[in-house]
Amino acid sequence: MDPAGNRHQVGEGKVSHVLSLRSDRRRITMNDPWLPRDRSYEICGPRRGTFRISNLAASGSVVFVIGDRGDMYTRLWDFDIAGLDNAFFDYSYEDQRGLENPVIQLPGAQWVQQPKIPGRITNRISITTVGRGTLHRTLRVEGRNAKGVPGFWQKDLYVLNRGPSAWKFVPTPRAKVTGRPLENTRGDSSGYRAAEPEDARYVMDGAFDAEIPDFNVYCNRSLLRIHLASGEHMDLNLFLDDTVRILERARGIDDEPRRVTGTIGVTEAARELARRNDEARSFLENQLGNREFTETLIFATTSKLEVTGLGEFSAAPPASYRVPDPAFESLSVSPLGRKLRFEFETKTASPAQIVVKRRGKRGVGPRVVARMTRTGSFTWKPRKLKRGMYKVSVASTGLGGRRGGRTFTFRRTATGFRAGA
Repeated sequence: MDPAGNRHQVGEGKVSHVLSLRSDRRRITMNDPWLPRDRSYEICGPRRGTFRISNLAASGSVVFVIGDRGDMYTRLWDFDIAGLDNAFFDYSYEDQRGLENPVIQLPGAQWVQQPKIPGRITNRISITTVGRGTLHRTLRVEGRNAKGVPGFWQKDLYVLNRGPSAWKFVPTPRAKVTGRPLENTRGDSSGYRAAEPEDARYVMDGAFDAEIPDFNVYCNRSLLRIHLASGEHMDLNLFLDDTVRILERARGIDDEPRRVTGTIGVTEAARELARRNDEARSFLENQLGNREFTETLIFATTSKLEVTGLGEFSAAPPASYRVPDPAFESLSVSPLGRKLRFEFETKTASPAQIVVKRRGKRGVGPRVVARMTRTGSFTWKPRKLKRGMYKVSVASTGLGGRRGGRTFTFRRTATGFRAGA
């Protein structure tokens, strides 16, 4: 099933990928008997390929990884459903919901951060297919309960809203614990020992000035930034999809041109800018034909990008700014008497991780009073909460794989919450 909810005959001819974790513990290589034996195809790992992976498991086109501090991610991914098999399947970034003969919807599913396990665990993990399709999978992680009894923690792949309580412990008293014990921190530690992303920056000076600050053939979404004469800039999505190759080649980018299918996506923010900026409007009309999505071919080397319809970009030093990667379509937290109302929609299927901290007294750091995992809007009513200042952090994952969110400040009084300091 694709992100639009449409079923496709992907996998009916057997998906026979072999996934392997490279020695740097961050790159996931995909091998397939129908593709060149060159180890050039990869799955971009969590956090834009920077997450350090302790172990990997896969079943029924779903990949499951765990990090050194107990952080876990899952992703529905295979070569066909992810948009790479242009020889046998048709794909589109246009909305395919409700169409009579839909093609496979892109972008494909992103990494979903799973709630942490409330107990002792090792890096020995498994994922089991349940029934047909991709609606259910069972995740299992080896560990011990509070009494030290060996066994495993398990949950359904898509049960996310219950947070740590979604995991149930199954004791196996006679079994030996064989995995490597992990330091399972309660909070998000997915950035622990993270690497630098394998991103490259390219710029173009011509009929218009533009740059791609984070080109990465393995991570599906990059940024296309158009610089305007007014000093403003217009940010567009640049989706990248690898393609079927016959000849072997090296991984990544080198001096040999690598062909990539690019799709430029116009964001609502870009449309809004074009309503008041003639140069932005001209670019959308003349370069992109006012289309929401524009497909292009990209030939990439370490020194340049040839982008059909736009021109040639040259390699440049890294950008001095943080590449924007919004994690939410919308996000707000507002007081409702003794409750807090969370209104949000995430950019991907990865849930929001919410942390509530109470400001400590002088010389004492803040204290975490609540951690929550949620996939959509809800109302939180804490049972007991002292008066004082609280910070509420809400974070999730953007289309480019980066973590992002906002922090809200509230004062707790005798009558309830109040916004601000």
